[in-house]
Amino acid sequence: MNTAVSSSSRIPGIRTSRGIYPYRPATSPSRRDPAPIRFGDELYVRLRFDDGSELSMATNRAADMSELTGEVRFAFRRRRGLVKMTVRNATRGWTACRPLMLYGESYPAGAGWRAAAV
Repeated sequence: MNTAVSSSSRIPGIRTSRGIYPYRPATSPSRRDPAPIRFGDELYVRLRFDDGSELSMATNRAADMSELTGEVRFAFRRRRGLVKMTVRNATRGWTACRPLMLYGESYPAGAGWRAAAV
């Protein structure tokens, strides 16, 4: 009896004939977020600064949290500092809080791809 195994095909769950693991669905890191966002969701964002001042905005043009962060930073590009960002998804019924750093004039007005879209 031949006991030597030259392939790892006898290990449960591993297939050597394919280059990828065929049973795990491909997901992006933002899709694993416990607070999912889809394009068109009604999102309300509130930023709370250390001094107690608050800014708010609403959007439905974000497909994930990174796009929403970009929208927030663009909308409040003249503000600077660490804020507490509260996001409420009215379509899906969840609220999430996380810190966000605003960098001030990082996005110059009238430049970039947004100037062409306006």
